[in-house]
Amino acid sequence: MDLLPKHIHSTHKKIQKNLDITYEMLFDFLKDIDKKKFSTTNNFEKTYNENTGKEKSHKYTIMLTFYPSECGYRLVVNHFIEAKEWSDEISVIYSFRILDDRIVDFVRQEAG
Repeated sequence: MDLLPKHIHSTHKKIQKNLDITYEMLFDFLKDIDKKKFSTTNNFEKTYNENTGKEKSHKYTIMLTFYPSECGYRLVVNHFIEAKEWSDEISVIYSFRILDDRIVDFVRQEAG
């Protein structure tokens, strides 16, 4: 079984309304995954910085974990926003399984 879901690009329209990151950011993250490392550790994490130029910055840390015993994935998005006078952090956790090239058992949890 390929640990990286190749079909996620074609199913993005179904889950886009629930994503707290853009499809482009998700696509970039999936492209950035070190497949060799992921296939041995079942885990990958990457941080992206975005400067909006409006006196605040955004930092996204995205983590993907594969659980072989359940054949399931967990995608965690930590979004840290920092402005001159304040900061905020939001975490969103997605869990899902891939069955017959389809995302199933999709669950979303949010904190922050």
